[in-house]
Amino acid sequence: VGAGHRALLVVTTAGAEGVPHAALGELHVRGGGGDLDDAGVYLAKHFKGKKIAFVHDKTPYGKGLADETLKVLKAKGGKDVMYEGINPAETDYAALVSKLKSANVDGVYYGGDYTEAGLILRQIVDQGPKPPRQGGDGWDDK
Repeated sequence: VGAGHRALLVVTTAGAEGVPHAALGELHVRGGGGDLDDAGVYLAKHFKGKKIAFVHDKTPYGKGLADETLKVLKAKGGKDVMYEGINPAETDYAALVSKLKSANVDGVYYGGDYTEAGLILRQIVDQGPKPPRQGGDGWDDK
């Protein structure tokens, strides 16, 4: 993420279908299960023409989330500038963060577990401006 730029980090996971978005707050984008379209539609609407990177943890779950959200984004006219798989259980994502910074992305979509999402976000914040945190209920382990 380039200096002086803000980045969106969207993390999705399956969650309760009946919870209205207003109850979750404006910085929360849900996706997963029947809500898979939500993240892709949100990105297409609010990040039109922006550089969005898709990162996943190579699992059927995480890659599936990233693939389906990217599919919806593309159907709505959006596109990705980067599509990367990470190795779960690693702790150093400096190479990924460097790629994100070099690509000067405006947003990062992450499909996967909260542990890696937290590590990646921490390393993005440590190397540059704090991006607004948006994501699904996979942000927290509680």
